[in-house]
This record gives sequence, structure tokens and C-alpha cells, in this order.
Amino acid sequence: MNKILFPTDGSDIAECALEVAVDLAKAKNCEVVVLHVIDDKERLGPSAHETLKKIAEGFVENAKKKIAESGVKTTTKIVEGKPHEEILKVANEGDVELIVMGTHGATGLPRALLGSVADRVVRTSTRPVVLVPKVE
Repeated sequence: MNKILFPTDGSDIAECALEVAVDLAKAKNCEVVVLHVIDDKERLGPSAHETLKKIAEGFVENAKKKIAESGVKTTTKIVEGKPHEEILKVANEGDVELIVMGTHGATGLPRALLGSVADRVVRTSTRPVVLVPKVE
């Protein structure tokens, strides 16, 4: 295994997935690619866009620091677009062999109404996907 892709939104659920990604990377001696997607539907003007970029930078830097502390090699990437599409695009363009991401675990009507980035990634990815729920 060369690379594990870890998409993050900075949530507690993503933090749980980060632990799994790091453990797998250590076991397989591979790199973790930290990705944050700025959702392209967030068209709030230049000032708000800059704020979103700064928040995204914080998310990926926080993850990068935690990964580095474990001795695992890491790279970061921030892109804009539809989250599930960009996750798949990054996975397909690199030597990513596994995607590890958090999931809220919504079911029924909330999932139908809101959709799920994790669900869309699982259904359309050509790579294995590990979904990690929040551990209470």
C-alpha cells in the first residue's frame, strides 16, 4: 500500500477516522494524504471564501501535525468542488489504495434529505473505503 487518503471536515468524527488512518499507515508503512474539500456550493463572496480557506488550512494542518507526531509521512491538499467528486478525483489521480473517512451514520429520512458524502464515496469509489463512526 502506497497511500491512504484521509478526507477531513475537521469534525470529531473525522478525528476518529484519523486515528484509524494513522494506525493503518503505521502497519503498512505508507503515507497519509490529508484532504479537505471546500464545497463549491458555498458561494459567499471573496471575504467569506478566504475565511473558508483559512478554516480548511487549520483542518489539514491539525491533522498533519497529529500524523507527524506518530512518525507517519503525510501530505496535505485543499481543493474546491463537490466533496464526494473531489475525494474520488484525488484518490484516482494519486497512488491512493485506501480511503479512510468518518461517517455520521445517518439513516432514513435525514440521509435521504441531506445525502451523505461518505455514502456517495462508498457507492462510486474504485478503491476500498473504510468508514469510521464517531466513538463515544
